[in-house]
Amino acid sequence: DIWGSLNVATSSTPTLMANTATGMVGIGTANPTSALTIVGGELEDHMQDWAAGMELYGHSDTSFRSFIINMYHSHGTQAAPGALVSGDTLAGINFGGYRGDSYQTGTRMQSFATENWTSTSTGAALTFSTVSNGHIGVTERMRIDQSGNVGISTTSPATSLQVAGTLPTIRIGASSLAGCLEMGNSDGTAAINYITALNGVLAATTTKPSMCQ
Repeated sequence: DIWGSLNVATSSTPTLMANTATGMVGIGTANPTSALTIVGGELEDHMQDWAAGMELYGHSDTSFRSFIINMYHSHGTQAAPGALVSGDTLAGINFGGYRGDSYQTGTRMQSFATENWTSTSTGAALTFSTVSNGHIGVTERMRIDQSGNVGISTTSPATSLQVAGTLPTIRIGASSLAGCLEMGNSDGTAAINYITALNGVLAATTTKPSMCQ
């Protein structure tokens, strides 16, 4: 048994630091500030872009045996976990950087419970947030709700895809690139309609035009 700290280093550079008093582990740092803190050195030109990150490799001839990252949350304690309630965060990932005086989150991906969890019901949603130029603090931009509906600038999408916000606009194609909209029959019968536009005039056909990929 080791009580206190375990520090593995090359020269004066810490490689692995395990603080048994706090349970924190540091890789590349002697002062971990979380359960696992990974610090990379200065990136040289010959290093990979992700030299300060982490790589996982899995080798198996079985198709479903590959790496997956699991992040779980519960109420209570590890020995006696409790069920989540609606609004609880499941997990999240922050992407950030140094702003001159401190580190700041720039974008965020987060999941949360949308109902009280039971053994037969575990509704959840996933959100994506960014920060506008000239501001600090993330704002939710898009969410996939518990029904699979996607909302942009709305936290409660009412349809498969809802775009809200101030003056919401959807663009298909570009000024110099062709655009095409495909949709099924509104009565549910089996057919695809192709909707195109030319100089302000809409056209619909069931024969696929050349500009519809």
